Amino acid sequence: CEDGVKFSIKLLDKDGVSSLDVAGEKAGQITNVLTVIHQAPSMTINLNGKEFDVKDTDSVEEEAVALESLLSNTDFALFPTAARLIHDELELPAWNSPSVMFLYKLAMS
Repeated sequence: CEDGVKFSIKLLDKDGVSSLDVAGEKAGQITNVLTVIHQAPSMTINLNGKEFDVKDTDSVEEEAVALESLLSNTDFALFPTAARLIHDELELPAWNSPSVMFLYKLAMS
């Protein structure tokens, strides 16, 4: 993207499992930033190494703090640019792919 920040985005929709993996790289350091996995009826989000079950109401506050921290990270602020490039260049339709829908929703956050 910009400022030496790169993103690796992996999308998977296969055999009833949908996942989105986002890794960031800056100055040669690679960090797995976010993983979303949906396999009905469960859905988990891994934010900076901490896994959350989206249906677990006991961890809502901790999950919100972790997501807010990610979204306010200045390096991650460039992520919507990467997602827009995928949207505009590859024209992946979100209605056909839950993993692409996760990508677009995250980029709009």
